Amino acid sequence: MLELTQQEEELIGLLRENSQDFALTITFKSGHWYVGLHAPQTSRQRNDGDGPTFSKAWDDIKPSWT
Repeated sequence: MLELTQQEEELIGLLRENSQDFALTITFKSGHWYVGLHAPQTSRQRNDGDGPTFSKAWDDIKPSWT
């Protein structure tokens, strides 16, 4: 069975439980991950992160829900 990282579990939780509008962009290019989260209803309307792994990019956005 595939084990998820903490960051992947947070992403799945966000997708399942978020009842407000948001946009999530995940890009993998040239061995580097970029994650962007846009949630217009929050005080932090745009959060961006990047890193060599998805987990590091996710942690880099410092989401307000964690």
